Amino acid sequence: MLTRAGAISTALMLAIAMTVPGRAKAQEFPSRPLSILVIYPAGGPADLMARALAEVLRERLGQPVIVENKPGAGGQIAGTALIRAPADGHTLLIGDTASLGINKAVYANFSYDPLTGLEPVAPLMLMPMLLYVPKSSPFNSTADLVAAAKSKALNYASQGNGSLGHLLGEMLKADAAIQLVHVPYRGSAPAMQDLIGSQVDLLFDGLGPGLPNVSANNIKALFVAGPQRLPQLPNVPTADEVRLPNVVMSLWLGVVVRAGTPEPVVQRLSEEVGYAMRQPQVTKRFLDLGFQILNMTRAEFREFVKNEAGKSTALVKARGISAE
Repeated sequence: MLTRAGAISTALMLAIAMTVPGRAKAQEFPSRPLSILVIYPAGGPADLMARALAEVLRERLGQPVIVENKPGAGGQIAGTALIRAPADGHTLLIGDTASLGINKAVYANFSYDPLTGLEPVAPLMLMPMLLYVPKSSPFNSTADLVAAAKSKALNYASQGNGSLGHLLGEMLKADAAIQLVHVPYRGSAPAMQDLIGSQVDLLFDGLGPGLPNVSANNIKALFVAGPQRLPQLPNVPTADEVRLPNVVMSLWLGVVVRAGTPEPVVQRLSEEVGYAMRQPQVTKRFLDLGFQILNMTRAEFREFVKNEAGKSTALVKARGISAE
């Protein structure tokens, strides 16, 4: 029979043996070049973030890091490429509010499930959304707009069917009990241009696209679709302050890998991405664009993605929103 000391020794050796495979995977990773998939064309915030991360990861991990732009189909092209890649951490994807939360609900046959097919690695940045109206608009407050829209339908622009601006417009319509007609555009730039030209009555868009036009007195910002006032626009109230506490949604970016990637590898990637996001040479350009750093643990980010997807799905089903 084993002595007490022998039993303890055996148990310790078994515990160590069970951790060896995980440790080995982490020590062997990475064993070849990495790829960062981007769901948008080159030049946008997600692409710039991928390239900034690639520089740091290349130095930290000792392997080439290739950025691959795979835009189209609401993130399905890039997402499918990730799902088809080995679950070993060598292929990462930068997703956002739409590709990791909204699009599974608005596309009839979306090619992957973000909650079961992907594993959150690390949060990146968040950009607040605001409600904008033209400079010439008679509305100088949300109360003015709501009062007018109770008796006459207003047109609201968005970046496209199923976009963040579309969902926020539907939130405003429901929570304020007002009349709004959706006018979808192909992206933020044309929607903003027509807002400036007073072709539409209102638009939800990010701080980045809106701030230069507010500063140039081309448009007015009525409220922040978030919980806090912004230092760039300190006089613009929050959704809660205008009595629309549920009209809250932001553009956010995060890194994911394929589900089933070994835990030690995911943890290593999470730590390295976190390190990169603490480097001023990575974050400064994005802070200047109106982004905020998302400070979350991996567990908090996983829960955040789950909650965002749930909120989007409930809204899409309730309002019958479709991207097709």
